[in-house]
Amino acid sequence: MVKLGRSGLGLAVVTAALAFGAGGAFAQQKELIFGLQCDRTGPTANVGVNLCPGYHDYIDLVNSKGGVEGFKIKVIEVDNEYKVPPAMEAHERFKKEGAVIEGVFGTPQTAALNKKLEEDKLLGTSPGFGTAAAADGKRFPYTFPIAASYWSQAGAALEFAKERLGGSFKGKKIAYIFYDNPAGKEPLPILEDVSKAEGF
Repeated sequence: MVKLGRSGLGLAVVTAALAFGAGGAFAQQKELIFGLQCDRTGPTANVGVNLCPGYHDYIDLVNSKGGVEGFKIKVIEVDNEYKVPPAMEAHERFKKEGAVIEGVFGTPQTAALNKKLEEDKLLGTSPGFGTAAAADGKRFPYTFPIAASYWSQAGAALEFAKERLGGSFKGKKIAYIFYDNPAGKEPLPILEDVSKAEGF
């Protein structure tokens, strides 16, 4: 089993390489291909211009220490501009290049790619966004949320508000202002369910 400090990178590589049979694809070249979707341009570029260089910095650090059990990591980055068509094109490129894992960026993009990831048996990660239901590995076996989902974030926000309101939502009104796209709508089912249970 590959071990790489306390990071999840080693686990991701092991999952990609061993569990899904991709070992032969990179065994001869001693190189792992990671696909990375970013949003260095577009409406959410304020995230990508920080997140994506950090991703590359971390991979450079891993490679400077010998990679993962002697395998160096090569990252292919594509700016999807927070748009679905470039995200789909990026996926096809990563697949063609032999990527063992794909960092997907954006909730609309992740939702569009969930089925393709499964069909192509290419692991995808979504850090803190995407389809919250992907936490159920049976439903989305190739999409891995690697941070709190929008459902978890909504639950945490409600817990915080409840605490600040003296421990009860009875008779209160909660406003949820959101970006009218799949990312903004993800927390709605949780908010609606909790509103029924808590009486706000």
